[in-house]
Amino acid sequence: MGRRASRAGDPDGLFNVTVRVRGSVKNRWLLEAERRGVCLSDLVLLAVEGVVRSGEGVPRLVDGVRGPDVGDVLRGYVLGERVLEPCGRVSPCGRVEVCVGSFVFCDSCGVRVG
Repeated sequence: MGRRASRAGDPDGLFNVTVRVRGSVKNRWLLEAERRGVCLSDLVLLAVEGVVRSGEGVPRLVDGVRGPDVGDVLRGYVLGERVLEPCGRVSPCGRVEVCVGSFVFCDSCGVRVG
């Protein structure tokens, strides 16, 4: 059993977290990370963040499509078309971007936007 975890003194700092698992579990995790095109650390980070967000009652983080850029919004405005965000809402929807590892999500709906 490892030592008792302590709270981070610097909330903006980066910290290493060690998890001991059997080789077969690590191999399954690696296969899933390769399937998703992410590194093992990002896969574990997404899984843990999903559990925490679920406990807080915040929408789960899910993969989405690319969010509209400035060109998409301007083109939609000129052509009179509605531009949709990855969550399906009309742009601008008040999206608040939050970074989790190397990923960017909309904090209000939990959809990956970058």
